[in-house]
Amino acid sequence: MLSDRMKFGGANQLAALITLLLIIASPLWAQGDDEPDRLVIVHAGRVITVSGEEITDATIVIRNGVIEAVGKNVEHPYGKTIDARHLTVMPGMINPMSRFAVTATGSGIRPHTKMSKGFKTEAWAFEDVVSTGYTNLGLFPRGRGMPGRGMVVHTSGEKPVDLVQEDEGPILITFNSPGSEKASVKKAFETAKKEIEKVEAARKKWEEAKKKAAAAAKAATKKSAPKPSPKPTGGPAPKPTPKPGETPKPTPSEKPDTKKPDTKKPDTKKPSVPKEFVPPKINPSYQPLVDLLQKKDGALAMVEMGTARYSNWGSSLMEGGIYLHWAEIAKEFELKTSFRIYNRRVTRSSPFSVQPETDMELAAEKMGKAKPFVALSPVINTHSFTRNKYNLGLTLHNAGCQVVFVPENENWQGYSRMRDALTKMTRSGFPRKAAIESVTLNPAKMLGVEDQLGSIAVGRAANLVFLDGDPLSYGARVQKVMVGGKMVELKVRID
Repeated sequence: MLSDRMKFGGANQLAALITLLLIIASPLWAQGDDEPDRLVIVHAGRVITVSGEEITDATIVIRNGVIEAVGKNVEHPYGKTIDARHLTVMPGMINPMSRFAVTATGSGIRPHTKMSKGFKTEAWAFEDVVSTGYTNLGLFPRGRGMPGRGMVVHTSGEKPVDLVQEDEGPILITFNSPGSEKASVKKAFETAKKEIEKVEAARKKWEEAKKKAAAAAKAATKKSAPKPSPKPTGGPAPKPTPKPGETPKPTPSEKPDTKKPDTKKPDTKKPSVPKEFVPPKINPSYQPLVDLLQKKDGALAMVEMGTARYSNWGSSLMEGGIYLHWAEIAKEFELKTSFRIYNRRVTRSSPFSVQPETDMELAAEKMGKAKPFVALSPVINTHSFTRNKYNLGLTLHNAGCQVVFVPENENWQGYSRMRDALTKMTRSGFPRKAAIESVTLNPAKMLGVEDQLGSIAVGRAANLVFLDGDPLSYGARVQKVMVGGKMVELKVRID
């Protein structure tokens, strides 16, 4: 009897255990194996959203790598919890113009060439970058002229395909030598403009043909309308009275209808004018430039200036003069582009050897009128052969440009020193809010992905950086990094 009770009790326990497992596992089965519902809850001591106000004691709800809710006292279901109540959370930083681990090259006019085609870089190549808080890069090919289109990548992922955030980035236009590059770049836009004119001429011709066809059809309808029959007189016409001595003529009988039947076949030909306009094909090599001229959504271009100007005699990088040449092209074709300029740190190794400085501050006021995005390094420089300091980033900001700060060097040291460089900029007068936007929201806008990256808001990718202090304070360190809702194992560097 005892053994039977024990068997019965063991069977009940086993049944209860199986039922409990089924209840726990049923939501996962309902979701399917292909797209599991990954829910992550982050409790943060402080959240710098960038898109709005900073929030203390905040909660960020993340589902499948996308932010679902953010704020105080946010109601949320159960999920994996990350306790960051002792940390500050900000959006992942973005470098919009990078060639980190880039081998793709090309020269000439190739705006249709996608750098994403054949992209095979593994995530390990970006370990140094992601460890400094950079979660996204805008990668561009090397070369001159229009070497191709850039792409936006994550700095962490399992496979190369997981790294790609946007495979069609801005068109890169290098503009360093107006004497040689201005003519070729201008010719490329002229060719693109002719493609647009070709379509417009075809449309005009179609509209004229359509009007003529409509007028002809109206005239034909009017001609084929039946003629009105004569009104009846109420009886047969009276016979004429014969004159005296004249014999009356017999009434002629009705003549038979000798007309041949109409054997003409109906016109079964298709109308010569199509109902809908069919535009001629655009040359695919110039389609990106056509989209840019027509200001289509997502059509962006970045002009890179000052990359090929080196000197040991204190000469300027002449980016100010180069910009004026570009401004002529931009005015002619009504172009709006972003810019990458190079403001290298001025150094001296001897009285006759000075790293060249940029003269961009001379054109800052003119550039600022268009309010473009301008990427440069956060460097406070000195004029050659003097001790006079100048802050190009602040000058451009005050002129109206939307400043984007990028690392001075494309290596671990360059990326790891960025926040300290930004801190120095803010202590020299650069606004704090603009400084944070310069490495988050502004570069996202520059790449056309502000609806996905650059801020902590609903619908944005969960690319987050966790710091043990204010991001614009000396000594604050990156403790954790999240890319796409997944925590990244950070590489520890001892240098």
